[in-house]
Amino acid sequence: MVRFQYRAAAALTPLPVPNPACSGGSARTPLQSDPAWVSVVVGPCAPVIEEQPESAEFMQGSTATFRVRASTSAGRLLFRWRLDGGDLEDGPTGDGAMVTGSSGPVLVIANMQPSQRGVFTCLVSSACEQIESLGAGLGDLCTADYNSDGGIDGADVQAFFDDWEQGYAAADVNRDGGVDGSDVGFFFSQWEAGGCD
Repeated sequence: MVRFQYRAAAALTPLPVPNPACSGGSARTPLQSDPAWVSVVVGPCAPVIEEQPESAEFMQGSTATFRVRASTSAGRLLFRWRLDGGDLEDGPTGDGAMVTGSSGPVLVIANMQPSQRGVFTCLVSSACEQIESLGAGLGDLCTADYNSDGGIDGADVQAFFDDWEQGYAAADVNRDGGVDGSDVGFFFSQWEAGGCD
């Protein structure tokens, strides 16, 4: 990122007019300014996540809080919390839970209900770039039952690959900070075993 800062000239000084005939008989007086200066600041523009959200235990009717801490040299940061890749909005959910802080660094889920079980991530945006936090789970998540429908079957494979191809943080099933081939291997080791990690 490059930021420019300008300072106006402090004074204007009239220049001598060599010959009125050369200036077309104009009465205008040319002016010369004092030197102006430009300050150039170069720094990282992309946001840096300094504290990742942490997983929380699901207890129906209780409250869960997720936090992310980030910084940038490019001014204001924007936050957008997601659940399993879908954007969250403040307000009541259809099943009685209440979401607050969906566009800030602290997300609160009050009166948790089963539909809030899943992987929460935060998309952090600066003036020129955005990054997504690592995923934080809510509840006892089973990698093999990726879609959390209570069964381990082909629907879990499809749901995993849908997220993996989009690069969603939920597909970082081995929790190494990246969505890559190692997650595919880890997912299938869990899925074929029919168990949870």
